[in-house]
Parts: sequence; structure tokens; C-alpha cells
Amino acid sequence: MATYMQGALKAGSSASEPLGATAVAAADTGYAVFSKTVTLQAATLTNVDATMALPVGAQIIGINADSTVAWTATTASLTVGLTAGGTDFVTGFDVKTITRGPTAAFTAAQLNAMQSLASGSSTLAFRVASTGANAVGTTIATVTYAIKL
Repeated sequence: MATYMQGALKAGSSASEPLGATAVAAADTGYAVFSKTVTLQAATLTNVDATMALPVGAQIIGINADSTVAWTATTASLTVGLTAGGTDFVTGFDVKTITRGPTAAFTAAQLNAMQSLASGSSTLAFRVASTGANAVGTTIATVTYAIKL
């Protein structure tokens, strides 16, 4: 289900209308913020994967992971990257013992990667890698992003 907005929605850092002699230059209006979620559900496999497509050029503002059901594996760690198991955005967040994360600071390289998703690299790959029996566990990952046109 989609939500449609009626009327103009202005976003960006430049005026889209021609400026008249008495018009004042429009201030930076900023960007609309969106979010998407994926659910990673435990399975008997050691890796549980999901993907999320974002618009090319989007800026990732934040990534949150909420473990709503504790994972039963010996270890369970979430990574978010451009490929399955990649750490372009999140490195090894423990979804077994921590309920909201990531709790560690993003690295400089991760923050740079979040600034603008390039063509061909706009699909994020989420992976919970686990060891031991993995019958139960649910993590909902939410990505907040802005579309920068």
C-alpha cells in the first residue's frame, strides 16, 4: 500500500522557480526522509539473508536493528553491506544479546559510504551469521534515508 501526497512537495537545496526582481532567493528546504524495513527470521541455516533496494543517490541517515525475539544460536551477528556478509555500513552487531543496535560507532569509511549510494550499488545486503543451533530469533532492520536529487 502506498501513500500519495497531493500538491507540491519541495525538497532540495536550490530554487526551482525563476526568481523575479523582488523575489528573495529560497532558503535550502532540506530533503524528505523515508524509511524501509526488512525482517530477518531465524532458520536452520547458519546465514539468514535479506536485501533492500534504495534509490540511487540516496543518503543513509541511520540503520537500526531491533531483535524482537532472542536468537537461540551460540552467536548471531548482523552485518549490512553491498554484498551478503559485507560490512560497508554495519560491522558485526550482536543480535543475540543486544536488543537495539548497532551500538558501536560507525567507522569513517562506513559514514562515507552512507553519503550517496552510487548507481549499481543501491541494494543493501543484510546478513545474520550464526553458529550453533538457530531455530528461534527475529531481527527487524530499519534504514532511514533521504533522497537527494
